[in-house]
Amino acid sequence: MATTTLPDATRFDRTSESGEGNELLPVSAEPSTRAALTVSAAVACAGSAAAGLVHVAAAGSHNADRGLAWAFAIVAVLQIGAAGAYAAHRRR
Repeated sequence: MATTTLPDATRFDRTSESGEGNELLPVSAEPSTRAALTVSAAVACAGSAAAGLVHVAAAGSHNADRGLAWAFAIVAVLQIGAAGAYAAHRRR
């Protein structure tokens, strides 16, 4: 990909080298402000999501007792939701 720099230090990248779609697109010179998900946070999110999936399976296997099945289902939704919310929050 070819890069062009203008006198005011604005960088532009070409969309393709083939000549088709050869428009110049501005490239942000600022570093990304999105925080990367750390390894420990990723492991915690994966563990919470996995535990939620175990609770989904438990809810399905306890279908004879509706109250217990609902309890497992609610815990599963909370665990999977917490994993997703934390991962999304850390990526903003």
